[in-house]
Amino acid sequence: LKFIIDHHFSALRMTELAAGTDPVRDAAIDPSEGTSPTPNFEATTSKATLSEILSIARGANRMQREEILRAQQFLRDWYGQEHAPRVRPSARLLIAILEKTPAGRPFDRTFLQVFGRHHYQALEPSVDCLVSRELRHDDLERYCNGIVHMQTNEITDMRKLLCRE
Repeated sequence: LKFIIDHHFSALRMTELAAGTDPVRDAAIDPSEGTSPTPNFEATTSKATLSEILSIARGANRMQREEILRAQQFLRDWYGQEHAPRVRPSARLLIAILEKTPAGRPFDRTFLQVFGRHHYQALEPSVDCLVSRELRHDDLERYCNGIVHMQTNEITDMRKLLCRE
């Protein structure tokens, strides 16, 4: 749970670099999408140009925020622990790649590659969770299983878009 909290937290910055941040909600953006700056990071303009990437990034940003809160709640409820999100060193490297990539088509391609790699990094700990969890912890099994399926589906979607573009 601590890993996935940190994992999702780093995704916030990656998606902000793609979609930009919304200091004020734009009425033209679907309420289920949109980004606000992650704590300890600067507001940024959108570097992506493909509408599909903008949508992926906005939707992922919203979902990551919800998942962080959900995982923190599970950590409290199941184990009596608190965990403040942080960006792990491996994620800092991926963020740095996106920060250095020029806006436009170069960013679109790099984002799909880097964000796909980021999703892939969640698979091993999530599968480990399924194998090493307490046998009677059905809620944790469902949660980890959901992460594996969600990350795999999103990797596939990004790979298809990358091939198309």
